[in-house]
Amino acid sequence: MREDETGQNFVLSIHPALNGILKGLPESELKDSLKRRLQSFIARTFLQSPADLEQALAPHLWVLREANMRGLDLTPAGYIRPAEVKALAGLLPEMRQWTFPIEREVNTPPVLFFRHYLKDIGLLRKYKNSLKVSRLGKTLASAPDLLWAELARTLVLDTSEFEATVTALFLLYVGSEQTLKCSRDEILDILLARGWRDGRGVPVDLFDLWDSFDWVETALNSIGENSPSLTLNAQLLVRDALFAVSVDDSGEWG
Repeated sequence: MREDETGQNFVLSIHPALNGILKGLPESELKDSLKRRLQSFIARTFLQSPADLEQALAPHLWVLREANMRGLDLTPAGYIRPAEVKALAGLLPEMRQWTFPIEREVNTPPVLFFRHYLKDIGLLRKYKNSLKVSRLGKTLASAPDLLWAELARTLVLDTSEFEATVTALFLLYVGSEQTLKCSRDEILDILLARGWRDGRGVPVDLFDLWDSFDWVETALNSIGENSPSLTLNAQLLVRDALFAVSVDDSGEWG
C-alpha cells in the first residue's frame, strides 16, 4: 500500500505473471534483487502521469483513424502502400534515425512490425485488399486514454504461461533500468531458477526468449522519442501493464 501527496491510500496489485515469478522463486540473492528492482521502479513512477497522449500515441492514432476513415489499401503482396509507409514512418520514433530509403513496407521493418502489432492486439482487421479498424479499434481511435489502457493491458503476452512470464520479467527490467538494452542474462537466470525448459526438456536459453523480447521492443519503440534510454511515457506504460492501482477505503495501512 502507498500514500499520495493528498494523504489518500492506494493499493498496488501486481500482474499475476510477475506475482507468480516472485512467489515461485526460492529465497536467494536473485529474488532479493528482483524485489529491490520492483520496489525502486514503483517508487520512481508511482505518482507520474503520461504526458499528452495524443502526441505519445500519434502513430497508433494515425493508423486507427486512417483505417477507420478509408482503410489502408494493401498491395498484391499484402503490404501497405508507399505513401502510407512514408506517413507512418514520419510518426514512429524508431524511424527518426533511419538512414535507408522509406518506400516499400517490406524494406522498412519498424513500420511493418508496428502495424502487425496493432493487428495482433485486435485493433486492425484485414478486409479484402485493405486494413480496416476492428470494432474495438474504432472506439479507441477517438479515445487516447482508453487506447493507452488497452496497450497496457496487452503488453504482457497471454498466449502462454511462458511468454507471459518472459514479457512480465522483461518489462520490469526494461522499466527499472530505463532501457531496452537491459540485463537479459539475469532474466534468463530467473527463468532457469524457476525450472523453465523447452519442448525437448532442455533448459531454456536466450534464443527461446527473443520473440517475447521483440514483442515488447515493438510496443515500446512506438512510444516517445527514439533514444538509448526509455522515455518516461514508455516507462509509465510498463508501469500500467505490470501494476493496477485501487483506492483503499479502510483508512488503514496493510
